[in-house]
Amino acid sequence: MRVTRVRSRRGMLASFASFAFVASLALVGCGKSQRDVTARGAGASLSAPLVARWSEAYAGPGRVDYRAVGSGGALMLLSVGAVDFGVRDVALSAEEISRTAGAYAEIPLAHGTVVVAVNLPGVSELRLGRASLAALFMGEVRSWNDPSLVRENPGISLPNLPVLPVHRTDASGTAKRFTAYVAKGSPAFAEQVGTGESPNFPTGVRAKGQDGVALAVKSTRGSIGVLELGLARASGLAVAWLEDDSGTFVAPTPADARGASPYPLVSTVYALVPKAKGAHDDTVRGFLRWALDEGQHAPVGGTGSLMSAFGPLSAEERSAAVEALQRTLGVAP
Repeated sequence: MRVTRVRSRRGMLASFASFAFVASLALVGCGKSQRDVTARGAGASLSAPLVARWSEAYAGPGRVDYRAVGSGGALMLLSVGAVDFGVRDVALSAEEISRTAGAYAEIPLAHGTVVVAVNLPGVSELRLGRASLAALFMGEVRSWNDPSLVRENPGISLPNLPVLPVHRTDASGTAKRFTAYVAKGSPAFAEQVGTGESPNFPTGVRAKGQDGVALAVKSTRGSIGVLELGLARASGLAVAWLEDDSGTFVAPTPADARGASPYPLVSTVYALVPKAKGAHDDTVRGFLRWALDEGQHAPVGGTGSLMSAFGPLSAEERSAAVEALQRTLGVAP
C-alpha cells in the first residue's frame, strides 16, 4: 500500500491518475473481443461493489466491464469517449450540466450508504457528531481519548491513540456528500476544508480509491476514513453513528423499499448515459434495464442479496428511471 501526504504534488497526481484511468480501460479493450466485453462503464467507487457484481450477474445481451475510478473520473472518461456509461454517487451540478451542454441523462440506480469507518482496538461502534468530525478531520483533535470524544461516548473505553485521517487522492462523490454533511454544522470546516469532490483536508494521508482508503484504515490503528458501508463491514472496521438534523444519533442504515432511511449519509447512485447514439447502446440499455428490475433484488453467490449494503429504489423512483432510460436509449427491440 502506498499513501501520500495531503499537500504533495496534488495536480501532478490528478493528471497522472486521469491518464492511468484512460490507459487501463484501453488495455481492457485490447485484451478482449467484442464478444467478451461489448460495453464499458466506469465511475463511482462507492457503488463499485454493486455495479461490478451486477455486471457479473447480467446475462446479456452483451457483456459489461466496470471500473471504479471515482465520480470525478466518470465524467472525464465519458467526455473523451473512453466508456459507454458512467456512474456517480452525486447528481451533476448545474455547472457540470452547463459545461457538458446537457449531453448526459442521469438514471437513478440505487441508494448507497456512506459511513465513517475507524480502526480502534476494542471499539465496535461509537458516536461522532458534526463538531467532532470537523475537529478530527481538521487535525484539531489529535488523540482518540480526547475529552470531547469521551463525553460523546459514555461507557466506551477510547484508546490513547493518535488520530490519522485517510483521504482519497481522486475526485470523489463520497467526499462531496461527507463534506457537505459536516460543513452544515461547522462554519470553520466549510471555510478551511470546503465541500466538493476534492476537498482541501489539512492533515492526514491520502490513498487511491475506496479500496486504498479501506486498506490504509484497516492496517493503521487510530485511523479514520469515509467508505461505503459494505466495504467497511467487509474490512472489519467499526462504523460511527452520526447525527441527523435533530441531533439524534443514527446507526448506518441503507434505504428501505420506499427509498428512505433515517441515516443522514444515504446517497443516490446515478448512471450517466450519453444522449448521442453509441455503438453499444443495446448492451447499455439491456444492462441498466436489468439493474432496475432483477438487479434490485438479485442474489449473489448464495450469500444474500446484492442490496445488503445498498438500498433499492422505491417503486416510483424505478418507474421514473425506466422512463428516463427509454427516453434516452429507446425501447429494446
